[in-house]
Amino acid sequence: MNTKISTLSIKSIFHWFLAIGFTAAYISEDFDRNENVHYAFGLFVGALIMFRIIYGFVGPKWASYKVFLIGIKNQTASLVNLFKKGKAKYISNPLASIVMLCILIVGLLCSLSGFILYSIESNSLINLNLSENFVEEAHEILANLFLILIGIHVVGIIYDIIFLAKTKILLSILKVNKLAEKKSLKENIFQFTFSTLWLIVPFFAFYFGMSLPTENRSEKKKIQYEEKQDEYKEHDDD
Repeated sequence: MNTKISTLSIKSIFHWFLAIGFTAAYISEDFDRNENVHYAFGLFVGALIMFRIIYGFVGPKWASYKVFLIGIKNQTASLVNLFKKGKAKYISNPLASIVMLCILIVGLLCSLSGFILYSIESNSLINLNLSENFVEEAHEILANLFLILIGIHVVGIIYDIIFLAKTKILLSILKVNKLAEKKSLKENIFQFTFSTLWLIVPFFAFYFGMSLPTENRSEKKKIQYEEKQDEYKEHDDD
C-alpha cells in the first residue's frame, strides 16, 4: 500500500538549497567586484553535497544508495518502459539514479576544484603544486557539466509529470511528501542530528566563503591582465 516517507522533508530542503546554491554560484562567476559571493555559494553547494553523500551511507533506507537502482537489468527495464504511462514501481527511478549520482560527484568535484583554484590564485589556505590553468579549465568544465546534468534532471521531472502522473513527483518537490510502496521510514537520533547539521553547516561554509580575502587574487588577476595587454601591444607593433 502507498505510504508517505516521513523523513523526506530533509531531502526536499536539500533539493531546493542545491538548486538555489548552484544557480547563484553559476551566475555570480563573473562578479569581479564581489568575488566572495561566488566563493560563498560554491562552498555552500559543496557542503550540501558532501553531507548528502555521507547521508547515503548513514541515513535511513530511503536515502541509502541501495535504492539507487543503477544495475544494467534495472536500466534496461526502465528504458523499455520509458514512454509507458502508469505508476512507478521504484522508490527511485533507475535512470534518474544515474543522473543523481553524477550530479553529486560532479557537484562535489566542481566545488573542490573551485576551492583549490582560489588557493592557487591567492597563495593561501592550501599549497598544491598544480597548474593554475589546468585547475581553472577543470573547474569550468565541471561547472558546465553540472549545469547539463541539472538540465537532464529537469527533463526527467517533466517526463515523470507526463508519463508517471500517479507518482505526484512535482508535489514531492514542492512539498515534503512522496508516495512509494514501502513502509514509512523514520530517522533515529543519530540520523536526525546528522540531518540538522546537514542544514546548518552549509551556512557556515557560506559565511566562510564571504569572509575569504580576495586582495592577493585580485592583484594577481590585475597583473595577468596587464601582461596580456602588453603582449597584445607587442604583437600590434610587430
